[in-house]
Amino acid sequence: MMDWTFSAVPQPGFSKTWDDAFWPPKQWYEILDTATSGALYEWEWDDVVTSREVARKMTQEQLELFAVAQVIGSVCNGGFGALLYNSYGELSEECVLGLRRFELANYAEIIDEALDLLGPRPMPRDRTERNRRWEAFCEAAKLAENTSSVAEGPSHPVAIIEKRLGILSSQLFSLMQAKTDGDGYDAAFYRPLSEWVYAHRDRFYVIEPEVKPTSS
Repeated sequence: MMDWTFSAVPQPGFSKTWDDAFWPPKQWYEILDTATSGALYEWEWDDVVTSREVARKMTQEQLELFAVAQVIGSVCNGGFGALLYNSYGELSEECVLGLRRFELANYAEIIDEALDLLGPRPMPRDRTERNRRWEAFCEAAKLAENTSSVAEGPSHPVAIIEKRLGILSSQLFSLMQAKTDGDGYDAAFYRPLSEWVYAHRDRFYVIEPEVKPTSS
């Protein structure tokens, strides 16, 4: 995991200034974009030097929120294997840290176990290294699928990992789609996350001092 250097507070010009119009959002996930807007514009995937410089403008909470949004979105679109073959996997470890910070322990446990199954930790930040791991995994899975022994196939280590990753994906989707937090897209995930951001908005937004009316 990279030894990041963070900003002590949200930086003007990089972070948005808090506006009461941000809350409540029409969709719960929308606040994630305003809370990490600077990273959305400036982050360069697969570029360690640039990502270090961008991180210097971010609070630790902003980086971890950015990681959560990108990694969870990647897994939802492409499964856990996507963390090995696409760019977003470089922030996998920060995603786990963020989920724990944002009091989403059930989600953190799922991502954490999946990362353990995908190879030695921490997850490599270098995409080429992750790609090699993915190619080796796919090759091993193909061999397991084509094994001559019907009994051996399901008990092959890679087959067991594939099955477990499938179970973890189902658990993740079940948590996100549970009808526990009202209406809205995956509200069971995005609502508590957004509420945490709102409660700690001074870690994500520039807060302008309240202007008190002067007495005449």
